[in-house]
Amino acid sequence: MTVELVKQGKGKKVGSDQWFTTAETEDWALSKLPGVPYYDLDPAACHESYLADAYYTLERGENGLVLPWWGNVWVNPPFSKIRPWVERAWYATTDESELNRRAQTVSLLAPAVKMEQPWWQDLIEPFRDGRRQQPPYITTHFTRKRVSFAFPGSGGIPKKGASFGCVLITFERLPF
Repeated sequence: MTVELVKQGKGKKVGSDQWFTTAETEDWALSKLPGVPYYDLDPAACHESYLADAYYTLERGENGLVLPWWGNVWVNPPFSKIRPWVERAWYATTDESELNRRAQTVSLLAPAVKMEQPWWQDLIEPFRDGRRQQPPYITTHFTRKRVSFAFPGSGGIPKKGASFGCVLITFERLPF
């Protein structure tokens, strides 16, 4: 996940959007996608945490929002600025330009406490779970418990669970 610090008051750093996906979460996400054995690209990664052999990271000056997506894509975006990532997932599975034409499936992890926000109401709710009969086909899978995340320097070992549930939003070019 990309790094973006949240500030409060006089510029004091109070939190970070650098929450790494654990192997347990990856296994759970893949179990929801029949026919997807692994991810080909992780466009919101860092050197310490990525779920695909190919990944983009701000550490190398790469912006995953504007670079090509292909195959089966995993996205654990910064939760504080999720809308651009949801929009990018939508277009990656509908647009036929060179930038997107090879993306088949995008799995995006999101907080399950933001359903009233415009990004959910505009881009997910009207179309999810069979409500839309043309690409992208959007399915949602809510976690049964709070997701644990790893943090910088933890070696991928879960250190803390989120204080909220999460939802896996899957955008598919073709339904399985």
